[in-house]
Amino acid sequence: MLAQDPLQVAPAHYKLVFENEQVRVLEGRDLPGERIPMHAHPDTLMVVVAPFKRRLVLANGKTIAVDMKAGDTRWMPAQSHAGENIGDTETWAIFIEFKQPTTVPPGKPEPPRAK
Repeated sequence: MLAQDPLQVAPAHYKLVFENEQVRVLEGRDLPGERIPMHAHPDTLMVVVAPFKRRLVLANGKTIAVDMKAGDTRWMPAQSHAGENIGDTETWAIFIEFKQPTTVPPGKPEPPRAK
Protein backbone atom coordinates (compact mmCIF):
# COMPACT_ATOMS: atom_id res chain seq x y z
CA MET A 1 0.00 0.00 0.00
CA LEU A 2 1.35 3.42 -0.89
CA ALA A 3 1.43 5.91 1.93
CA GLN A 4 -0.97 8.79 1.51
CA ASP A 5 -2.02 12.11 2.97
CA PRO A 6 -3.25 11.57 6.56
CA LEU A 7 -6.26 13.82 5.87
CA GLN A 8 -7.34 11.37 3.15
CA VAL A 9 -6.35 8.12 4.90
CA ALA A 10 -7.69 8.98 8.38
CA PRO A 11 -10.07 11.95 8.18
CA ALA A 12 -11.70 11.01 11.50
CA HIS A 13 -8.30 11.37 13.22
CA TYR A 14 -6.59 14.29 11.46
CA LYS A 15 -7.93 17.83 11.11
CA LEU A 16 -6.46 20.69 9.08
CA VAL A 17 -5.78 23.59 11.47
CA PHE A 18 -3.82 25.99 9.23
CA GLU A 19 -2.18 26.08 5.82
CA ASN A 20 -0.13 28.57 3.80
CA GLU A 21 2.62 28.39 1.17
CA GLN A 22 5.26 27.19 3.66
CA VAL A 23 3.49 24.92 6.17
CA ARG A 24 0.44 22.81 6.83
CA VAL A 25 -0.65 22.32 10.45
CA LEU A 26 -2.63 19.22 11.41
CA GLU A 27 -4.20 18.15 14.68
CA GLY A 28 -4.01 14.39 15.22
CA ARG A 29 -6.13 12.52 17.76
CA ASP A 30 -7.09 8.91 18.36
CA LEU A 31 -8.44 6.86 21.24
CA PRO A 32 -6.80 3.91 23.01
CA GLY A 33 -6.75 0.86 20.75
CA GLU A 34 -7.40 2.81 17.55
CA ARG A 35 -5.15 2.33 14.52
CA ILE A 36 -4.20 4.77 11.78
CA PRO A 37 -3.33 3.13 8.42
CA MET A 38 -0.08 3.75 6.55
CA HIS A 39 0.29 7.43 5.65
CA ALA A 40 3.06 9.92 4.90
CA HIS A 41 4.32 13.14 6.46
CA PRO A 42 6.88 15.48 4.89
CA ASP A 43 9.52 16.96 7.23
CA THR A 44 7.46 17.69 10.34
CA LEU A 45 7.70 19.20 13.81
CA MET A 46 5.37 17.40 16.24
CA VAL A 47 4.16 19.13 19.42
CA VAL A 48 2.46 16.88 21.99
CA VAL A 49 -0.68 18.35 23.57
CA ALA A 50 -1.48 15.47 25.96
CA PRO A 51 0.58 12.43 27.01
CA PHE A 52 0.22 9.23 24.99
CA LYS A 53 1.81 5.90 24.09
CA ARG A 54 1.77 4.53 20.57
CA ARG A 55 3.38 2.02 18.28
CA LEU A 56 4.57 3.14 14.86
CA VAL A 57 5.19 0.73 12.00
CA LEU A 58 7.54 2.30 9.45
CA ALA A 59 7.33 1.66 5.70
CA ASN A 60 10.28 -0.76 6.00
CA GLY A 61 8.37 -2.84 8.59
CA LYS A 62 10.39 -1.66 11.60
CA THR A 63 8.30 -1.08 14.74
CA ILE A 64 8.95 1.77 17.18
CA ALA A 65 7.17 2.34 20.52
CA VAL A 66 6.92 5.94 21.71
CA ASP A 67 5.90 7.31 25.11
CA MET A 68 5.26 11.05 24.87
CA LYS A 69 4.57 13.66 27.54
CA ALA A 70 2.55 16.87 27.17
CA GLY A 71 4.79 19.61 25.82
CA ASP A 72 7.30 17.23 24.19
CA THR A 73 8.46 18.20 20.72
CA ARG A 74 9.94 15.87 18.14
CA TRP A 75 11.50 16.47 14.74
CA MET A 76 10.29 13.89 12.22
CA PRO A 77 12.12 13.74 8.89
CA ALA A 78 9.85 12.89 5.95
CA GLN A 79 8.48 9.41 6.53
CA SER A 80 5.67 6.93 6.03
CA HIS A 81 4.21 5.02 8.95
CA ALA A 82 1.10 3.45 10.43
CA GLY A 83 0.22 3.99 14.08
CA GLU A 84 -1.65 2.38 16.94
CA ASN A 85 -2.58 3.96 20.27
CA ILE A 86 -1.25 1.39 22.77
CA GLY A 87 -1.83 3.48 25.90
CA ASP A 88 -4.84 4.28 28.03
CA THR A 89 -5.09 7.95 27.01
CA GLU A 90 -6.04 9.71 23.81
CA THR A 91 -3.24 10.53 21.38
CA TRP A 92 -3.29 14.30 20.87
CA ALA A 93 -0.60 16.14 18.93
CA ILE A 94 -0.08 19.03 16.53
CA PHE A 95 1.93 18.34 13.36
CA ILE A 96 3.62 21.28 11.60
CA GLU A 97 4.42 19.91 8.16
CA PHE A 98 6.98 21.77 6.03
CA LYS A 99 6.06 21.96 2.35
CA GLN A 100 9.68 22.33 1.21
CA PRO A 101 12.43 19.95 2.32
CA THR A 102 14.37 21.31 5.28
CA THR A 103 18.13 21.39 5.80
CA VAL A 104 18.02 18.96 8.72
CA PRO A 105 20.07 15.88 7.74
CA PRO A 106 18.10 12.67 7.19
CA GLY A 107 18.01 10.14 9.98
CA LYS A 108 15.80 8.61 12.59
CA PRO A 109 13.33 10.80 14.50
CA GLU A 110 14.80 12.65 17.47
CA PRO A 111 13.93 11.24 20.89
CA PRO A 112 11.71 13.40 23.11
CA ARG A 113 13.60 16.23 24.79
CA ALA A 114 14.15 16.01 28.54
CA LYS A 115 12.56 18.74 30.59
